[in-house]
Parts: sequence; C-alpha cells; structure tokens
Amino acid sequence: MKEKPLQKSNGEKDLGVFIDRKLNFKKQIQDVQSKASKTLGIVKRNFKNLKTKHMTTIYKTMVRSKLEYANCIWYPKFEGDKDCLERVQRRATKLITHLKDKTYCERLKELNLPTLDYRRRRGDMIQTYKIVKGIDRVEAGFLKPNKNIQTRGNSKKLKKERFKTNERRNFFSSRIVNNWNKLQETTVSAKNLNKFKAELEISNTLGNKFNYKNWSNH
Repeated sequence: MKEKPLQKSNGEKDLGVFIDRKLNFKKQIQDVQSKASKTLGIVKRNFKNLKTKHMTTIYKTMVRSKLEYANCIWYPKFEGDKDCLERVQRRATKLITHLKDKTYCERLKELNLPTLDYRRRRGDMIQTYKIVKGIDRVEAGFLKPNKNIQTRGNSKKLKKERFKTNERRNFFSSRIVNNWNKLQETTVSAKNLNKFKAELEISNTLGNKFNYKNWSNH
C-alpha cells in the first residue's frame, strides 16, 4: 500500500469484533466470555439480596449485552463455543437464591430468560427482516429472493447459495436461510418490527427457547 509492504496478521479488531484469518472467531468468543464472566463476578459481589426482577434487569443490562454485541457477525459455529457462552448465563441464573436447586431450564422459565442459543437465532431473524424490508440497507444481492416459490411456506423465501468452504456455511447470508424460509407468511409479512417480533414469538418456529440440550439437568 503506497509502495509499503503490509505486515501479515493473524487477526484484526474492528468496531469491537476481533476477526481472525480462519474466520472461526475463537478469540472473539473467548474475549466475550471473559469480559462477561468478570462483569458477572462484579454483580455477584456488589448486588446481593435483590428482588428477582431487579437481578434479572442487572444481568440483561450488564452481562447479557456483552454476550450478544455484534453476534450476527461472530456467531459461534462450534458446540464448545456455544456451551462456553451459555455457561455464563447458567451461572447468572444461580445468583437467584431460591432457584439454586432447580434445573437450568426451570430457572430460565421462572425468570423468562431464553437461552443464548435461542436469542442468537432470534436475532438473526430480526436482522433478516430488517434487510428484507429495507430498514437496514446492505449491498444489493446480499440476500437473494428465491424465484422458485412453492405454495408451501412464505412468499419471501430466500435462495441458499452454494459454498465451497465450511467458513462460508456459517456466514450470516448462508446460515439464516433455512430458519427464515420456515417462517409463516403472517410472520415475514408483518407490518413493522414489533409486530414481527410478536409473530415470531407466537409461531415458535425457532424451537423451545428455554431448552438448551444437555443443560436441562444442571
């Protein structure tokens, strides 16, 4: 660049997201988990004997926000990385004294806290809606409509591109297609974002929001 050789780098940080050369976002996920855990420790030491709703609000504001910042970009694809993040919320739910002896799923239901895995899928659908509706402007062709629309499903189905690498499989434009195409017509045709969120909740297309695999008994 300008006659100066560029140094090789294993990754660079941009707008708070560390992008590594393998595009698996391992370091980003580790950093997010570490920051959220430290913040949870601060919450545990400084906020005691609070009412459930107050503790939940503090968790959402101070901890969960760190676990979800820009995760449409660094969405974890490995089960170990997903578990690493979910473990933070699992510990957070145990801060509520009267829920300690209950399973993770039971704690989530009582606190009305969806799993982080569900929240990521939901966030993907919300972002897709914004792009399809033109609320968020992106490069033309980023999401391609499926011209071979069948009678089943919704009228705004997207085309799934072929990819040659596993990295591409986890890109936003690839991973959201299956879930989006499963949504009902009333959901994708919602008049505004709030209505879309409500329809998404009613449809239950994304699965049980309180159940996270083998965490049900922990």
